[in-house]
Amino acid sequence: MLGDQALSTRDIGSVQAYGCSSATAPDLQVHGAAVLGGHLVFELAQPADVGRMDVFVSTAPDAAFPCGTFTPRGETLIDWRTPSHRVARLRARRTTASETGLRVQLDLPWDASLVGLELFAQGLVRNERGETHLTGGTRIEVGVGSIGSPGNAAEGR
Repeated sequence: MLGDQALSTRDIGSVQAYGCSSATAPDLQVHGAAVLGGHLVFELAQPADVGRMDVFVSTAPDAAFPCGTFTPRGETLIDWRTPSHRVARLRARRTTASETGLRVQLDLPWDASLVGLELFAQGLVRNERGETHLTGGTRIEVGVGSIGSPGNAAEGR
């Protein structure tokens, strides 16, 4: 038994992919630490002809969680309908043809009320032909982190 030495996700935070059609959805990768003072970087793994990516962050998943509602653009994995659940919209645009990836950063403030908060993120990508597709989803639980090491206590996927 680990007793007081045991760490929970409230200590280190967590980042987990979810969704039921991930094989066909663009791959949204998340790097960084889901802790107070941490930074999460959302990156489109294979941007190919993608010209723009928006990452939406919500406090609620789609009603069909851990799957989502299937649409012509892909699987909707976050609650897009309830305005009070929307937390952030982060946008990345390809500015040159030589750019290899699209990424945006979400900074988590030092606010103790965020510990244990669950966030759900999903990207919406638009290719150069104007077609839009939804990425897979990411479930984030904000942790405390380690004293003296802001943002370095946990690594995402």
